Amino acid sequence: MGGIITRQASEAITLAARSAAFVHWFGVERRCAELLCVLVSANGSPLTLPQLAVLCSATDASIRLRVHLLRKAMEAEAIDRDETGYWLTDVGLAEARNAMAEMARSLAA
Repeated sequence: MGGIITRQASEAITLAARSAAFVHWFGVERRCAELLCVLVSANGSPLTLPQLAVLCSATDASIRLRVHLLRKAMEAEAIDRDETGYWLTDVGLAEARNAMAEMARSLAA
């Protein structure tokens, strides 16, 4: 098995890299960055508070706080919410993708 990276390990590395990029780019703590990774992965589809809590291993109250902090760190209209859940708007997805692209460019330089 030496040298072979499983798909699961590759996804974990990608998640860690995205999370680190978001921590650096948006100036948020790791847990907020992890929530942002989950929202990016949903690609604009709504996720309920209980779904986010499970995916982030957090309480509902903690998710609400993280959303609040992300809204302060990102464009005002980046995260939206209604009775179906929370999601990244087109603005939020573009902002997150731009952050990942900029971090990739700076690492490649």
